[in-house]
Amino acid sequence: MQLQDLKRTWRAAGPGGVLLDLSCRVGYKLTRLLVMNALVLEPGKLNRDFLEFPTGYRHGFLDPADVLRHAGGEGLDLPATFVEVALAKGDLCFGILVGDRLVSYVWYAATATLVTDELVLRFAPDYHYRYKGYTLAEYRGQRLYSYGCAHALAELTARGSRGSIGLVDVNNFASMRTATRTGCVPAGRFFAWNVGGGWSIRSSGDYARYGMSMDAGPLGDASSRA
Repeated sequence: MQLQDLKRTWRAAGPGGVLLDLSCRVGYKLTRLLVMNALVLEPGKLNRDFLEFPTGYRHGFLDPADVLRHAGGEGLDLPATFVEVALAKGDLCFGILVGDRLVSYVWYAATATLVTDELVLRFAPDYHYRYKGYTLAEYRGQRLYSYGCAHALAELTARGSRGSIGLVDVNNFASMRTATRTGCVPAGRFFAWNVGGGWSIRSSGDYARYGMSMDAGPLGDASSRA
């Protein structure tokens, strides 16, 4: 862990956050420990300020051909292999564009999805799983992720969804702050660790209300990785 990372964590969460971050990093090295907060975004909790989209942007769910056109684009962290698998699974990509350039995106799944190479998140069929949000470096700081989540939620609920679910590492303070600002509310926490090649998974909180569970497979229809 670099000194600049420690400083960033200190500014975001103070000494307690630094201790938690270090503990999670050490735990991952020793046992592949993962601790993730489940966060739910529903219309009644949404920060409606994010429904007023900034000028200069186009946005919406992208057609598969449009997503494939952007796959592999410089700086987008959107490899073609991932896009092909996600689209084949039926996942949707909500994109934010400047002209024809994709500058920010969030993916949404309606079926069980890999959150690591081995762990699967399952959830109720009337929710979507929100994952792999990304914004190009030069467009960060404009809260495009929050605007995208707000407008994606509006479109999904118009199609019958009750809301979207996301997972955030417990020591990812910046993402937690962004999610809270958007209107996400805590729905539980998942603990997963691997010792001797096998996963142990525990959970706490209100996750079952949203049909959420995590396991190590079999994958079934969970063929896309967050």
